Amino acid sequence: MLAEAHLLSIGSVMSVGGIQNTVTEARAIRDALRERKKVDPKHIIVVTGEIHGRSARTVYRKTFPHAMIYVQCFPWIYEYQPDHPLFLQRG
Repeated sequence: MLAEAHLLSIGSVMSVGGIQNTVTEARAIRDALRERKKVDPKHIIVVTGEIHGRSARTVYRKTFPHAMIYVQCFPWIYEYQPDHPLFLQRG
């Protein structure tokens, strides 16, 4: 709760609209930061499931080449959705 309050006090929430995948998400965030905030971030924290951590780090490193990328992963069990149709496509 304290961390959330701190984050809200130092920044603002920005919506980048619907996304299709990690690449479109990273590009939308980059474009929104450049257009709306005139910002080129030095540090980015990506929170994702451990199944997706390595690929997310790669995408964000390529999208934000001058930023330090930190990836925080949550356990795969929270990412698992047995009724989701895309689960079978994961390797």
